[in-house]
Amino acid sequence: MANKEKLEKETGIFFDRHWGGTEKPSWNFTWNWCGSIPNHDLSGVYALFSGDRLIYIGSDHGHNHGANNKKHGIGKKLLAHVLEIAPADSDINFIPEERWLDAAVDLVATIGFPHETAYLACALENYLIEKLDPPGNHVKPQKFSGEARRSV
Repeated sequence: MANKEKLEKETGIFFDRHWGGTEKPSWNFTWNWCGSIPNHDLSGVYALFSGDRLIYIGSDHGHNHGANNKKHGIGKKLLAHVLEIAPADSDINFIPEERWLDAAVDLVATIGFPHETAYLACALENYLIEKLDPPGNHVKPQKFSGEARRSV
C-alpha cells in the first residue's frame, strides 16, 4: 500500500534523476479543505488519500485554456475533476466529488512546478503511477475494498 512516505521517497528519486540545480519542489499535505488549494496557480501533481492510503494521482501541466490562452494550474483541475463547493452551512469550503467521497478521500496533497519546468508534471505523474500503483488510476477503477464512506 502506498502512503505519504512512499510518495515522498519516489518523488525524491524522480527529482534526483530529472531536476536541475534549483531547489526541488516538495509535497504540501497541509490543506484542510478551506481557502486556497496549495499550488493552485501552478502546474504540478496532486495526490488523493484516504487516511494514509494513496488513492489517486493526477496532474495539470500548464495547458493553455480558452480563447485568451490563459494558463491555469492544479486548482482549476481539482475543481473540474475532484472537488465541489461545500454547502453554505459547512465549516469548510470544499468537499470531494461523489466518486472521491465513496473512496473516503480525506486529504489532497499538491506539488507545484515553476513555469519553466511545468512539463515535468506529466513525467512525475506517470512515474508515480507506475511506481505506486494507486487503485483510482486503474483504467477500470476497482472498488476501494472495505473502506467505509467518510465525510470530510
